[in-house]
Amino acid sequence: MERLAETQRLTAEEKTAAATYASGEWAMLSRDDLTKIEVWIKREGNLLRVREIQPQEVSQGVIDHNTAARSYWQGWSAKANRVGAAVTSIPTTIWHNMVRACGYEAGSGDYDRKKFRRMINDGDYAKFKLVDGKI
Repeated sequence: MERLAETQRLTAEEKTAAATYASGEWAMLSRDDLTKIEVWIKREGNLLRVREIQPQEVSQGVIDHNTAARSYWQGWSAKANRVGAAVTSIPTTIWHNMVRACGYEAGSGDYDRKKFRRMINDGDYAKFKLVDGKI
């Protein structure tokens, strides 16, 4: 029973984060060391705000990878581009912002896919494509 109690104790960092959250300030909920994505939360009355942050250098690494992948692209073909073939590589935080802009509704998972394709073919987001041409 004592071992269970040890695992339920909060670290000093967790106590600080809990106190920060309770005061209504932004508090870090989690951080993924692999993707460098941080999730922050803030309480505003009955609302809970959630913010995801990903460093710019991570996005730049994805852009560099995508640029290299496009240089090997040989065009569309039935054999090479089967259903489910990767055509984009988008950092999670950017993808979330894009689907929200396309009318994403939590719970349904539905958003305007035509608008999303227009966005990804646009110059601002085209750097996240793995292939040349329109998607």
